[in-house]
Amino acid sequence: MPLGRFFLDGHNLSKGIQKVFSQGKLADQLGQLCLAHTLYGSVQPFGISALIAGIDKDGTSNLFCLKPSGVFWGYRGCAIGKGRTLARTEIEKLKLESMSAREAVEHAARIIHMIHDEVKDKDFELEISWVSKSETNGKHLPVLKLIIEAAEIQAKESLSSEMED
Repeated sequence: MPLGRFFLDGHNLSKGIQKVFSQGKLADQLGQLCLAHTLYGSVQPFGISALIAGIDKDGTSNLFCLKPSGVFWGYRGCAIGKGRTLARTEIEKLKLESMSAREAVEHAARIIHMIHDEVKDKDFELEISWVSKSETNGKHLPVLKLIIEAAEIQAKESLSSEMED
């Protein structure tokens, strides 16, 4: 985890400088940091993936997935970690451009509950954060518990109705 904390300090690049970074520039800078840590034997590679999301000053929303090698790509929707393959397949089925932030939370809850294997995996508490023009005024904030609870109820109902069909 210390490497992850060091990696997150890369986000503080924009805090020491008065100039605001776009998400693309931040992804590029962190990608170069990851690449440097894979090239040289004197430093240990990070071995973590990261999602970088935000809204630029011109109002465009961005989502980048940064790989441990330093390579990053832009996405409309992405998943990392355990179960990412199935999650990405489900995300690709969604019409993300026409979806509101609250609908995205409901779909995220459904996908996470669908991937979770109750036999093998531990119980979990669902935590979701979002960046939205309408809901958060462009800031990264945690989703309210009431919204998450409603999304979880709807996700469980949706999954149980799919199982019956």
